[in-house]
Amino acid sequence: MGTALKSDSSDIKPGSGFVSYAASPGVHDLEFAELLLISEKSLAELYLFDRWIGNSDRILTKLGGNLNLLFDATINAHFAIDHDAAFELDEGGLGAQESHVGYAAARNYWQSSTVQRDWVKRASAVFDELASFV
Repeated sequence: MGTALKSDSSDIKPGSGFVSYAASPGVHDLEFAELLLISEKSLAELYLFDRWIGNSDRILTKLGGNLNLLFDATINAHFAIDHDAAFELDEGGLGAQESHVGYAAARNYWQSSTVQRDWVKRASAVFDELASFV
């Protein structure tokens, strides 16, 4: 199993940061074999999220990777972590998107016209709300 989360906060340095979930003691770094437990939809949406925020380091190649995902087997759930590379777009964009852990799932999942229609509807609602701020 992966390394368990530690409750010691002595290595936390001053600066910006956030926490969005208090993890249970059974949570561990998601292992490669556990990727099969994550649905295609979840991986595709994770890919979309990372592309949206410019997070370029959730990668997986034949040599290994940096999944930046935690897994809690007690509730069969995964959690995206480590967004420190977000919003760091260079002029070339996000670089090698094919190495993202959700790339293959996204290529397949987004082919569905129903999925595309649903997400266009969701995105339109968000953009309409943003437009109301102006």
